[in-house]
Amino acid sequence: MSSVQDGCALECSQGTERSAVVTDTEHRAGRRRDGSSTRMLTEVEPFSHPFDCNGLSGLRTRLLISCVTAVTSDAVYISNDTYFSMDIVSEGFVPYKGDWIQVEYSTQPGTSNIIAHSLKPTNCSHIDEVYISNMHGSQGVIDDAIFFTLDSLKLPPGYVPQLHDLVDVVIVESAQSCYTWRAVSMTPVQMSQ
Repeated sequence: MSSVQDGCALECSQGTERSAVVTDTEHRAGRRRDGSSTRMLTEVEPFSHPFDCNGLSGLRTRLLISCVTAVTSDAVYISNDTYFSMDIVSEGFVPYKGDWIQVEYSTQPGTSNIIAHSLKPTNCSHIDEVYISNMHGSQGVIDDAIFFTLDSLKLPPGYVPQLHDLVDVVIVESAQSCYTWRAVSMTPVQMSQ
């Protein structure tokens, strides 16, 4: 089994919510018998270090890893009653239902007050020169492995993705039907004729 660094490796299945306070980002990746990949968290431990946020010293920061269950114009939900303001979302990232996110937060000592500091994707990667392999309305698939929807995809002005276009993409880990990655940005390299 190989080791995956700097990201979440929990599985998100429809109807199931899983989240954890984690700091050790070492995970194990493997393959199922059907050939699909699987990842499992090998260690779950809270961590702490001094954190100074607007004069509030002594706060312990933690990392919450979870799967987005809904997104509104002003909030990102990880369950029916747990959500985070869009104000803390990393610049340039537009969360989408199914995305795996990490939220850095702290608690004030002696209280149950939680302060969320940032929200970003758990895993993000750049892939060069892959083909759009499927298009259906406003949704599509890249390289038969990466989901995208025009509703949440950053595109250069005037570009409309077409079947067989060669593109560069930025992707995030996301549970989208049978896909584990979602494209968040796409730039054409060569457009189909």
